[in-house]
Amino acid sequence: MQNLIEKLNDPDSIAAFRARQSILFECYKAMAGDRSARKAELARTLADALQATITIEPPPDKKNAKPEVRPKYDRSTRIQLIEYLALVGGEAEVQPLAKLLHDLELREPARRALDAIGSPAATAALIAALDRCGPEFRIGVINTLARRGGQEAAAALRNLADDPDPQVRLAAIEALACFPVAGHQEILMKAYRTETPAGRDRIARACLRLAERLRDAGDKANARRIYQTIPHESPAQRQAAEAVLKTLH
Repeated sequence: MQNLIEKLNDPDSIAAFRARQSILFECYKAMAGDRSARKAELARTLADALQATITIEPPPDKKNAKPEVRPKYDRSTRIQLIEYLALVGGEAEVQPLAKLLHDLELREPARRALDAIGSPAATAALIAALDRCGPEFRIGVINTLARRGGQEAAAALRNLADDPDPQVRLAAIEALACFPVAGHQEILMKAYRTETPAGRDRIARACLRLAERLRDAGDKANARRIYQTIPHESPAQRQAAEAVLKTLH
């Protein structure tokens, strides 16, 4: 496996392609059937390569300079390693991936890998990243948390409902509609009263989504209440709500 990793960014494009395909094949093979031990071993090897470093000694004319520690592999190779970890990574690989969430070049593939791992530790790492990254990446994390669900994710999103960045705030409010929690309607309607017309339209659609989640979860009473209170300033959403109300018994 180490030999294949070394060739991931080989100048010979054919050799690099064969290495990528071979590692991908090993990942799929480890994922098939009852091969948990092989999967864990492969994930460990990939994570070790992702974290591998080399030390660059200072030139002779700079004797007082400290050695420079760099990642062993270039950005392209490390992204490929992260993508493989999205397939076979587990709890043990959360920490090395979480460390990359502050890296501008690697944080997006790291986010996707943590999403794929899907453990509570991965969720916690994503929540922690919300406090130390820019708006664009925060929105990506918000969308990931919305898909993952869970009380911890919902609590983190509620904390962002008053975020000073309007796009982050709207993304968090929309994400709250993915959780079948009746209390989220109050948060959505509070935001509706202060948002721009474009923002109000997005929130009205989020109200519909929240009602749908509640209905699917068996909470028809609160779903009906939300359908009945869709703002009249959003005629398309109001019409959709009225159509559903006719079928909701």
